[in-house]
Amino acid sequence: MKTVIVPTDFSTTSTNAAHYAAKMLTGKYNACLILYHIYEKPEHADAAVKSLEKLKAELLACNTVKIKLISVEGGDFIDGIERVIHHRQAGLIIMGIPDRSGMEQIFMGGNTLKLINRNICPVLLIPSSAKFESIRNVALTSDFKNVQKITPSVPIASLLQMFQPHLHIVNVDNHHCVSLTEEYQAERDQMQKILGEYS
Repeated sequence: MKTVIVPTDFSTTSTNAAHYAAKMLTGKYNACLILYHIYEKPEHADAAVKSLEKLKAELLACNTVKIKLISVEGGDFIDGIERVIHHRQAGLIIMGIPDRSGMEQIFMGGNTLKLINRNICPVLLIPSSAKFESIRNVALTSDFKNVQKITPSVPIASLLQMFQPHLHIVNVDNHHCVSLTEEYQAERDQMQKILGEYS
């Protein structure tokens, strides 16, 4: 997870997510924060760059982190960010989500859900009032089915190595309430093999 992307539209919500990410990555060796912005028309290009530079300066005033800026014109948000993820080999996207309801939440929720469903890389959602302190605990939900194939072990391992939190694996499955099947036990053992070296 050496590269983290924060999409920004310069709203309070996305700016808070950028501050959260910058503080989270401060002092992490070889980590890079990418501020990503899409503007609508060619004549908005200069304003987009100036706004990104201003946000970068704001973040660097209180954090020590490598920051890169990417602004692109138009196009689909999901397709655009997917290209950046693959090109920059990003391991995490940090997105702000509003604390309130309304059109902004619907729009951000739509893009957020699309991005999560595309399953390009892990997405960390930051409420607009959240402030980074530390990562002490990480919860991973699993139905313990086909664990070897569907567990994103590389990005999870990257996060665990960087922050050294306690890992909690939570089984979510409404098909076994009392007895645990042999298949369940085998998948649970497989999860232990994949992530057993972590706390």
